[in-house]
Amino acid sequence: MSFVLTMEGMEISMRTLGVIGGMGPGATAYFMERIVDMTQAENDGGHIPVLVYNNTKIPDRTGYILGVSSENPYPELLRTGRILKEHCDCIALPCATAHVFRDRLQKDLKLPVFDMIEETAVYLKAQGITCAGLLATDGTIEGGCFQKSLGDRDIEILLPDVQQQQRIMELIYGGIKAGRAVDMEVFEKIAKSLKAQGAQAIILGCTELSIIKGRHKLDDSFLDSLEVLAAAVITECGAVLKEEYRRFIS
Repeated sequence: MSFVLTMEGMEISMRTLGVIGGMGPGATAYFMERIVDMTQAENDGGHIPVLVYNNTKIPDRTGYILGVSSENPYPELLRTGRILKEHCDCIALPCATAHVFRDRLQKDLKLPVFDMIEETAVYLKAQGITCAGLLATDGTIEGGCFQKSLGDRDIEILLPDVQQQQRIMELIYGGIKAGRAVDMEVFEKIAKSLKAQGAQAIILGCTELSIIKGRHKLDDSFLDSLEVLAAAVITECGAVLKEEYRRFIS
């Protein structure tokens, strides 16, 4: 549902964003925080209108994609999207693994669904990155969305080895999702290994990992896909992006 904000004699049209959240709750809350912090606004009305459905009942995406669970998350994703559609103009999925279902969801909802992974690939290409490391869930890696988007732009993608990937999953599920402290030594060691193999950038390709960036100081080689998504929704919904984040928009 679009609305018109009047400011200093000008009419500024904004679109209402719907957020399919709960995957997980912490990542959803952090996404909202980034939207607010990255918006240039003098008052409440300068921010985009957002409706969030923090649906924690959406079944685990990785478990289903890997065949470990028979609980298909798509019906609940679609139900959540349909509820938001009643009041929103577009949808965001602050969950990288759920992007396996993005194209189908957009088709069934007949509503724009932002593509965080595609936006990330576009940004990396614009920055001249030719090789990137990916830190993500097993489900995201198996789903292949990052591999396709980066591959379409001739960007080589490097993945952790089997043991390192197990540790990443432990950080996501046993650490962040469980509300426990993250072993930053393990995290940084894996990132350093990917850089040693030639990665010019390290993609935080899981929105739980985005929380690490919010809590710890990471250098500029780390690219938070959630921030890229936040920049896209702010811009496309009609608000103004702060200067320091405009690099995310091509």
